[in-house]
Amino acid sequence: MDWILNTFNIATIFWAVISYLIGAIPFGYLVSRKVKGIDPATGEPFDIRNYGSGSTGYANCKRKLGSKPALAILIADITKGVVITLIVFLNLFTPLQVALVGLLAIIGHCYPIYLGFHGGKGVATACGVLIVINFWAAILGFAAWKGLSKKLNISSVGSLFGISVACLVTILRYLLFKPYPVEYLALVVIITLFIFYKHKENIRRFISGEENTLSI
Repeated sequence: MDWILNTFNIATIFWAVISYLIGAIPFGYLVSRKVKGIDPATGEPFDIRNYGSGSTGYANCKRKLGSKPALAILIADITKGVVITLIVFLNLFTPLQVALVGLLAIIGHCYPIYLGFHGGKGVATACGVLIVINFWAAILGFAAWKGLSKKLNISSVGSLFGISVACLVTILRYLLFKPYPVEYLALVVIITLFIFYKHKENIRRFISGEENTLSI
C-alpha cells in the first residue's frame, strides 16, 4: 500500500495530467489549419483528419502540406515528448513515475481531448520520450525510420522498423549493461506494442499492397 501511495502521489498525478494535456496539443491539426485556411471542399476550416490516413502526424501532414510545414510538425511533436519527460526526469521522480508520465504524453498525442480523441499514431512523441530515457535507442530508431522510409517510400513501414530497432537496442543494452532501470525497458516495450497497434490499418494495407507512399 505504501508503494502505491508513494508512486501515485499528488505530484505524480499532477504531472501525469499535465503530460497528457501537453501530449494532446495537436500541432499537425493546428499547423495544417494555419497553412490551408478554409477547405474549399467543405467551406470549413481545413481539417487534416479528413484526408489520407486521418492522422495528425508527420506523414499524413507531409502529403497534404509539403515538407516544411510537416518538418515543423515533426519537431514540435518530438519536443512534446522531450520536454515533459525531461521535466519529470530532472525533478528526481522515480523511474516508474517517469515512465508513466512519458507514456501519457504519447497517449495524449494519439487520443487528444481537444480533437475528440482522434490524433496521431505516437511515433514522433515516442521518439521524444526515448531521447530522455534512452538517447542512443532514439537516435538509432530515428535513423532506421529515415533510412527504410526513404528506401521504400512508405513511412509507416519505416516507423514500425524504427521503433522495433529502438526496442531491440533497449533490450540488448539492458541485458548487457543495465544502464537504466527495468521500468524504462518495460516502457519501451509497451510503447512498441502500442505503436504497432496504432498502425494496424497500415499493416493491413501494406500486406494487401495498398499502403500509401511518401517520399521522405
